[in-house]
Amino acid sequence: MRTGPRNPHLADSENPIAHGRCDQQDSTPLAGPRPDGGRVLAESERQHTWLGPGHFGGSISGVYPDGRRVIWSNGREQIAKLDYDTFEVLATLDVADTVTDRARLEADLAGLDNLTGDEAIGHAADMAMRYLTGLDGIYSLVDRDGVLFLGRKSEVVAYGDAVPGDVARDHLRRVVLVRRGGVAHGHPDEQRVAAEQRLPVAEDVAGAVSSGDEPDEL
Repeated sequence: MRTGPRNPHLADSENPIAHGRCDQQDSTPLAGPRPDGGRVLAESERQHTWLGPGHFGGSISGVYPDGRRVIWSNGREQIAKLDYDTFEVLATLDVADTVTDRARLEADLAGLDNLTGDEAIGHAADMAMRYLTGLDGIYSLVDRDGVLFLGRKSEVVAYGDAVPGDVARDHLRRVVLVRRGGVAHGHPDEQRVAAEQRLPVAEDVAGAVSSGDEPDEL
């Protein structure tokens, strides 16, 4: 299989952007499972981490100075940073007013498995209304500096390590780069971007989001 050139502005990984590549091919040169050489994984070999609703895929970072990678996952209620090898949740940042607890998530999933007929349809519709209505910031990319960018409905937002390059830091930094119709404004839990610091964001020829001088925190 032949693939096109990598975008040098993106993280050096197999999945730095939604759909894998700037040309949105959803393809990779990595070999997948083969029917004649496959086996059923034991329960102890399966990796799974509870995150919450609306996580539509993870973007993989480049290699940190300590040799590790992380997975950035943008969900309906939280941004999460996970260890690439273990799926350990290293840091989260709430992006919704409330975060659904695991007991509610497990009950919702049990309903999908156990209910039948109209009751099952009603349960699924209720979940869709609670978790999927008004989704925002689904498409994402991670740049070569390990910063996650989301294009939201009215703004471009960047999420990064509280200390750049520190994979183990347990909290994240959020910065609004550009807001439609005016200068981006700060929030109580984020770096304020003043008028003179407003970042010009443009699309380069390969389709990646690039910017001018970025805030020190990111």
